[in-house]
Amino acid sequence: MMKKALICAFMLLFTFSLGIAADFWHIKVAPQGIMAIPQDGNGAGFGTGVRIQFGYPQGNYDFGFEIYKWWRGYKVFDPFMKDKSDQDLIRIDGSPNIADTVHQQEAQYDDNGLAVAFNGKYRFLNLSDNHGIYGGSGIGLYMIQVKRDETRQNNRTGYWQIMYADYYLETKAQVPVFIGLEGAIPLGAPNKLSYYLEGRVTYIMNWDRWDDPMELGAGLGIRYNF
Repeated sequence: MMKKALICAFMLLFTFSLGIAADFWHIKVAPQGIMAIPQDGNGAGFGTGVRIQFGYPQGNYDFGFEIYKWWRGYKVFDPFMKDKSDQDLIRIDGSPNIADTVHQQEAQYDDNGLAVAFNGKYRFLNLSDNHGIYGGSGIGLYMIQVKRDETRQNNRTGYWQIMYADYYLETKAQVPVFIGLEGAIPLGAPNKLSYYLEGRVTYIMNWDRWDDPMELGAGLGIRYNF
């Protein structure tokens, strides 16, 4: 009997808490649209995703998480292989007799990624009643599937040879830092629809030598307050 009474009391308290929270805290769902990811300057990427946040409808701070999928195709050698390419020391298919050299632009890598992160933001400057500038940061995982050409050196000729394409998956920790502009969109019910435009820098932990660990990005999204 005591157990049932305690369960009922907790259920009533939980329901009461949800009722109060509904008056102050709202879920903010923000489709992130297209994001440009120049990353290391060798090619642009594009992605789409969603950000889910919790906060007051007109409050200055939110917290939540985001997930987005992105794609990037680019052509580049790492610094070591670029030097060999400039010296005309690279051949195709492992054959030193092939006359055609491999130029820098012929090594193409395709990245497909999925990024997830928990983050928080704070509006530190109000430009008007409905518009302001915010900043924030987060932490999460950065998962990519990469296709890259494998190379080796022919000891007899000294040429470096492209042998095959290698596909592999990397999972790294990421720390995004962002700043942006947000404001209300005067459509429908008040405080329901808003926009945001932000720029971000993401540091990716323990990246290999092929990429710069700093990712630069930009995002445009529309936020709906449930």
